[in-house]
Amino acid sequence: MTPPEPPRSVRLPSELGKLDRSMAHLLHRAQQLATEVFREEMGRIGLTRPQFSFLLTISRQPGLGQKELAAQMGADTSTIAEIASRMEACGYITREPRPGSPRGVCLHLSPAGKRRLKRARRAAASTDRFLLHLFPAKDRRAILTGLMRLSEEIERREKERRTQEKSKPGKPGVAKRR
Repeated sequence: MTPPEPPRSVRLPSELGKLDRSMAHLLHRAQQLATEVFREEMGRIGLTRPQFSFLLTISRQPGLGQKELAAQMGADTSTIAEIASRMEACGYITREPRPGSPRGVCLHLSPAGKRRLKRARRAAASTDRFLLHLFPAKDRRAILTGLMRLSEEIERREKERRTQEKSKPGKPGVAKRR
């Protein structure tokens, strides 16, 4: 039996020669495939990716407010408000007044929302299985680890950006409240 060949090192480019060797391009293409497959799976049960993320986040943290939910999902509050209105109209969530806040609300899944989320979780798992099976089993953990590192970097940058925005004296064109 011959020993397996050691992995060849990846040469880091000093300039881009071929698009099909560009990390950014390949990640973009992978995201396109993941989105297409996810959309097909979720489409069968009538949810979009943001709606699924919305329901999943609320299921993990019942009573979360829209502002906190927006921060966790990486979305703006107006988008979250629109999703919340749609999900409430479908009967998937309830909104309850937030104690101590005149306008704030706490979001909770309804029984119908829990049932819909259960189906959506199966659809999301089906998407992940499809994507992971495109790779040899021995590589899957490393691929997931690498993608998680990228996600952590996004979160780090978003946190840094929020910190910088808070430290600015005021937003241009916006009057300060007194």
